[in-house]
Amino acid sequence: MTSKLFQSLSMVAAIGLALIGSPRPSDARNYPARGGSSTSHADSDCWSPFGGTVTNLCSTPRFWFVPLLLDGSNGGWVTVTAQGANNAANVSCRAVGFSKDGLFLTNSGFFNLTQFGPASDINVFASVPWAGTAMIDCLVGPGGKVHTVTW
Repeated sequence: MTSKLFQSLSMVAAIGLALIGSPRPSDARNYPARGGSSTSHADSDCWSPFGGTVTNLCSTPRFWFVPLLLDGSNGGWVTVTAQGANNAANVSCRAVGFSKDGLFLTNSGFFNLTQFGPASDINVFASVPWAGTAMIDCLVGPGGKVHTVTW
């Protein structure tokens, strides 16, 4: 059921882009966390989407990955807006970069939220080789939320 829904939504998006034109790469700078994915289908029941936000409903931390749409090379600063309920339910994120042939090349290291309760930002530097790719990995504690990724 999910794959049929995803296929339908993908087709609608493709038709929409064909009708209005593709966004310029410089326009692709904000992305809802909901556009990412969990590490495995087994974790799918752990995530609750609401708007662009995803919340970890499981009793243990889970990973959430968000791809970065890049225009060129070498990356830059990325801001993840997230929420953690307390120290035991924190959110930690890192940026990872890969060469165009998929080799893991860079890792910013994990950075934690510095406050709990309201949404706050985690800033990481994404270093990406020419024609490479990057993504944000967030380890989200129980009840933690990831809202948006901005770069």
